[in-house]
Amino acid sequence: METNARWHLPRLIIGFGIVLIGLLFLLNNLDIVDAHQYLRFWPAILMLLGVAYLIRPGSAGARVWGAVLLFAGTGLLLDHMEYIHFRLWDFWPVILVIAGGSIVLQAYRYRNRPSAAAEASDDSTITGTAVMSGFKRASNAQDFRGGQLTAVMGGIELDLRRASMKSGEAVIDIFTMWGGIEMRIPEDWTLVNRMTPFMGGVEDATVPPSTATGKRLVLTGTAIMGGVEVRN
Repeated sequence: METNARWHLPRLIIGFGIVLIGLLFLLNNLDIVDAHQYLRFWPAILMLLGVAYLIRPGSAGARVWGAVLLFAGTGLLLDHMEYIHFRLWDFWPVILVIAGGSIVLQAYRYRNRPSAAAEASDDSTITGTAVMSGFKRASNAQDFRGGQLTAVMGGIELDLRRASMKSGEAVIDIFTMWGGIEMRIPEDWTLVNRMTPFMGGVEDATVPPSTATGKRLVLTGTAIMGGVEVRN
């Protein structure tokens, strides 16, 4: 329920935006309105989507991308209305700045998380980075507490099916850009997705436990033009 609540408003905006554009084309085909007079305002959808992410609670990554969408939508709308000259492509390096900043913030949060510091043994956390490369890793830790995974133009396969938890919750910070991460988890774990995808996706292909076990794997972080897939 928590994940669905977080995504509810952005999905509504995207859905209503698609419906509105479809209605404009339909009315245009019926010679009722001239769709081209209204389609120039389509960046307003990006602006609304950006606002939705900015007010979305509990995710700093979502607020960052919300600001990006709001900026891009505002610039494009003003350009289409001929108030300013705005070329979105001129600002593509912003993606690199945000990507690098996300990695730095992710590393800082992981470094200062108690479960990743002296309290955790080497077996209880997992850390991996794949840059233009790939690797496979497995863990059979019986007190798994999470970790940090980074995939940039690379791939990571993580097998946690033999691992277990004692604390009841483990958090894995993920950053993927033009890369992919595949994860296998035990059948008695519940997956909680708190990631922020930007032109990417997070697929939860797990089967929820038939009975509540209290063991939760929480995914946080960002997927930029990349993907994360989790299975049992």
